[in-house]
Amino acid sequence: DGAGNAEPGPATVKASIVLDTIAPTVSVTPLAPAVKLNSLSITYSASDPNGSGVFSVDLYRRFLPAGSSTWVDWSYVKRVTSSPISTSLPTGNGDGRYEFVLIPCDNAGNCAPTPQTGDVGTIYTVLDKTAPSSSATALTGPTSASAIDVPYTATDGNGTGLATVDLYRRFTPPNGSPGSYSKVGTVTSAATSGT
Repeated sequence: DGAGNAEPGPATVKASIVLDTIAPTVSVTPLAPAVKLNSLSITYSASDPNGSGVFSVDLYRRFLPAGSSTWVDWSYVKRVTSSPISTSLPTGNGDGRYEFVLIPCDNAGNCAPTPQTGDVGTIYTVLDKTAPSSSATALTGPTSASAIDVPYTATDGNGTGLATVDLYRRFTPPNGSPGSYSKVGTVTSAATSGT
């Protein structure tokens, strides 16, 4: 004051502010490469080192229909504040590839860039709810051989591809009724045709 009295220096901080101009970061656990259910759980870890702290994470997705080369562009799905993210794939889209991007934001309002047209997702999965199909070539005449080849073809259309092909057989005795089918072999190479 005018008499020369001064307040003692502060023993503790009376006011502070954090200058934060850098967006937080996020890492995401990869999804299963293929699923047959519409429900997904996405696990992530977001951090804002020395910043104002993570406020939220926004989920975006895009979709490539099976058999198509044209993407359905990025769309906002939801905002979350904790991991994991539970989300459902739209039932009307059908089979196809889904890609996802997570956008973290901090308490100062800094956010990672939102995905733009043509951007590739951080993680992906393929929704495949359609079973593959197969056919076997008719065998000719009676045989005395104990081992026979069964020519077949199999396809998964626009799905995730064949994993295995199982062979089933049943036995009908002379003048008898057909028995039950039982599995007798599996082709693990899953070729689209073979014997």
